[in-house]
Amino acid sequence: MNAERHNLPIRTPGIETIPDSAGIEAAPFSFHPDMTRKPSPWRADWIWLNDAVYPHLQASRPTVFCEGAGLAPALALFRREFRLEGQVQSAKAWVSGDVKYRLFVNGEPVGRGPAEVGGDYGNTETLGYWFYDGYDLSGRLVPGVNVICAEVLLQPDVMADYSMAQGGFLLEIDWIGPDGSKGILLTDESWKGLANPAFVDMTFRDARQEPTGWHLAGFDDAGWPVVSVLEKAYAEEAAQASGHRVRWPLLPREIPPMLEIRVLPKSVLEPFREQNGGLENPSALLAGSGEPAFGAVPAIGYPIEANHRSASIPALVPFGVPMTFWLDFGKIHAGRLYFDLEGPAGTQVRFGFQEIAGRTDRFFDYALREGRQTFEGIRLESARYIQVTVSNLTGPVLLYGIGLHFSSYPVRHQGSFDCSDPDLVCIYEAGRWSNQICRQAHHLDSPIHQEALGCTGDYMIESLMNYMTFGDPWLTRLDILRTARLLDRKDSAMFHTSYSLLWLQMLMDYRLFTGDETLLPQMAQTAYRLLDRFSGYLGKSGLIESAPNYMFMDWVPVGKLNLHHPPKVLGQGYLSAFLIRALDNGAALAEALGDMTRADGFAQQAEHMRHAFHRELWDEQRGLYRDGKNGDAPSVPNDWLPADVEGPFYSQHTNSLAVLYGIAPKARGTEIMHRVFTDDALIQAQPYFMHFVLEAADTAGVFDTHGNPQMRRWTKLLAECPGSLKEVWAGFACDYSHAWGGTPTWQLPSKVLGITPLTPGFTRLRIRPCPGDLSWACGAVPTPAGPVSVSWKRNGGKTMLEIKVPEGLDAVVEPDLLGETEVVVFRTLSGQ
Repeated sequence: MNAERHNLPIRTPGIETIPDSAGIEAAPFSFHPDMTRKPSPWRADWIWLNDAVYPHLQASRPTVFCEGAGLAPALALFRREFRLEGQVQSAKAWVSGDVKYRLFVNGEPVGRGPAEVGGDYGNTETLGYWFYDGYDLSGRLVPGVNVICAEVLLQPDVMADYSMAQGGFLLEIDWIGPDGSKGILLTDESWKGLANPAFVDMTFRDARQEPTGWHLAGFDDAGWPVVSVLEKAYAEEAAQASGHRVRWPLLPREIPPMLEIRVLPKSVLEPFREQNGGLENPSALLAGSGEPAFGAVPAIGYPIEANHRSASIPALVPFGVPMTFWLDFGKIHAGRLYFDLEGPAGTQVRFGFQEIAGRTDRFFDYALREGRQTFEGIRLESARYIQVTVSNLTGPVLLYGIGLHFSSYPVRHQGSFDCSDPDLVCIYEAGRWSNQICRQAHHLDSPIHQEALGCTGDYMIESLMNYMTFGDPWLTRLDILRTARLLDRKDSAMFHTSYSLLWLQMLMDYRLFTGDETLLPQMAQTAYRLLDRFSGYLGKSGLIESAPNYMFMDWVPVGKLNLHHPPKVLGQGYLSAFLIRALDNGAALAEALGDMTRADGFAQQAEHMRHAFHRELWDEQRGLYRDGKNGDAPSVPNDWLPADVEGPFYSQHTNSLAVLYGIAPKARGTEIMHRVFTDDALIQAQPYFMHFVLEAADTAGVFDTHGNPQMRRWTKLLAECPGSLKEVWAGFACDYSHAWGGTPTWQLPSKVLGITPLTPGFTRLRIRPCPGDLSWACGAVPTPAGPVSVSWKRNGGKTMLEIKVPEGLDAVVEPDLLGETEVVVFRTLSGQ
């Protein structure tokens, strides 16, 4: 077996990756969270590098926000060989690592993880629980000698990384032999562990120090130290029941493994070719030249003229001066760096990752060992371009392939949208793609920032986009659970104050779109404690008066202030509106659970706040709501709460929420939203908050007029960065892979096609197309019962509306915005 197979993309049995013109998706596969649960108690030990040999490589920072003096990063290598007398019938591995691991069986990668536990911006504490993963090893174990290996990173690397403050690795493999006998392999004192001497830090690897072949059977590990045993593994429930205090209380991940596939560049850019010479045969990089050292691997390629494709000749950097070139992947991808190179030992290769041309977000340096070698990076990168510089040349360097191992949650393109305006279609697709690369083992704000789960406003919108496009419930479900654990641990106070309230909205959206009622009783006490905390911020005015801060409103400068953390006079209105909505959601939650006393209490409190909001903030002369008022007692400033300033201020934000959440009298809604869209003196919303603005337009009945023109504003973002979404319109240094601004991917199916659920699980749904200035539109939305599709087309003075609805769903069709309409409804079997 070739030594380089360990740098293949990970293939998960049952999850087939399909690249096509629409992107990258998974073929239909079967999954349920119960499939991730270990069926028997843990028997393995947590192990780590020998503490006598590596005393300085034991402790880990809980998060990147912690002081890390004296805590060195490391990449720990673990291995264990064992013998099987015959071919096993089945085998299952249960595994985890702290901070993150990659697992190999007989030289091939089978999994990476664990799933992130969640967390919040600025947090410096462990979160008190840890995830484990399960992998089917049937067909991967062979008669004779087998070897299990893992590499485990010590120290958090990005904001989403958490640690339980100690490096650790855990594995348990159960198998059934050919005669029905049972076998088991555990992490214990029999394992060997080495700190990889090639790993300098996350930015540099010196392959000359790599123990080549360490992941293969027969490798001589006699010089490797034995591991240290840390503690017995326990599931969280078992640890609580037995009273054991353990470092890693274990929970199943409850989501499937990620989708992975190799992505090759679309073009090679050589701006210095005339001055310094260029690559020989550069098009070979686009084709994945030759037969890779590890065998053929499916990849996303791009068409190349036949006479430019080389089946055997790689690209070549000739001996001479250093060379720099760029690989262009056509649009931003999320993935791990991969390459297959051959050259003299000591050759230096620098990789720069760029979302847009000219701005490098991160560098990675690699020193070649002698000969041919492959590599896969640890960190998830976000890049359209990879800048490659080859230097310290003592001979030519062969480039067999450079690319990315694309990664995302295994999505399926179950929803669709098309219409008479190609710009809106491009915007829909860019939002879907941005959302996909932000969906990893948890929702991300962007794959370049990789913030923890505290950005709930992002993930609420991303989840709505998912319901319209991918229709997968499990990632949203797990993130609701993870965020609830964070809220409970932090006494309902997250870094971004307003995002705590949007968690409750995300929970109730999940119920509406999936029909899953099982989360409600699990989340009820968390929700009630959250509402109690925010009720404590109310003052004599009936509005929020004493919040610790008013984060996060929007990335908008207002003079020397910023709506990221505005003073009270700018933040009181929008935060009070979010609390009103949260109280409505709390009432619906309590009613669903049969707690009518609590439901009535929340509903009455929401109604009192609505009256107070209108009384305190309505400006009759301006015909708008103020953003807030200074109270009787001045605010006490802190790092995230500026001192009081004089107002008044008026924004799209507060006025849109007043309409959206039923605070403004219905008769005023249309006029307020007209002002929101036409009054340039108002503080203007960035793409994130435009979600609420467009929802308010629909509530006020003006989406048909303003919706499509407003969504076309996103064409400016795509002109700057085709295929994915920039974080803001302008004004801030930002990323270009931020799905929080993808609300048109939600609005186009839910408003233009008009498909929305009225009752949980789409058992009753409404179809009310809102055409605006379009002449036709068609598409589909996934539901638990199968896709609902809508197609409408204007022909002269009449519109043909065709609808396909699965059996068992009750569709309420409202074609009033289409004018004179002929409606045809088809009933389909589930999934057809």
